Amino acid sequence: TALDGRLSIDDPDGFEERYKKVIQREHGTEMASLIIHGDLSTPGEALDSLLYVRPIMFPKDAEGKEELPVDRLIVDLVHRAVKRMFEGDNHASAAAPEVRIINFSIGDPVRAFHGVMSPLARLLDWLSYKYNVLFIISAGNIQGQVIPLECNIEEFKTKRQEEISKYISKALTDNCIEHKIFSPAESINNLTVGAVHVDSSSIPDYPAM
Repeated sequence: TALDGRLSIDDPDGFEERYKKVIQREHGTEMASLIIHGDLSTPGEALDSLLYVRPIMFPKDAEGKEELPVDRLIVDLVHRAVKRMFEGDNHASAAAPEVRIINFSIGDPVRAFHGVMSPLARLLDWLSYKYNVLFIISAGNIQGQVIPLECNIEEFKTKRQEEISKYISKALTDNCIEHKIFSPAESINNLTVGAVHVDSSSIPDYPAM
């Protein structure tokens, strides 16, 4: 509801048709809200211009999470999407030639950066130069990893905050090889943004499992 009338959605590939439930439209909705409104727990002025949105993900199945399509190259998909913005395609005029900043909050978890730039990062560098735009890129999310405890959760919760912070910091350092940025976050001509784990939300403490 907070995004009503604030988006310009361009979906030439018909990805919207693959969504069976509104609740599946998580990624685009969340990112659009963050860009337009910022932190909803901290009221402020919203952007006064339309946000151009081009879907490049869809659910794998009726119950699945959104993901990049496996039947096409991501490099080709992104290239076509950006070219359509500034040059148009299939005899159509440019879809969003006035855009100067492009949010790209999608990372490839199976292509972590280990010293060699990925094809997608190189593409974003070239597109940034060619169309004089800046990509704001997500550093990537580390999902599915846990920090092992040397004691049970109840005993761990009784420790002082300084002890907990020190333990978690050491665990992250010991496992730093797994905490690499995801493609295309290694892009050189653009801006990569990580998380600070700070916001204005007030989430209650949940009981230990």
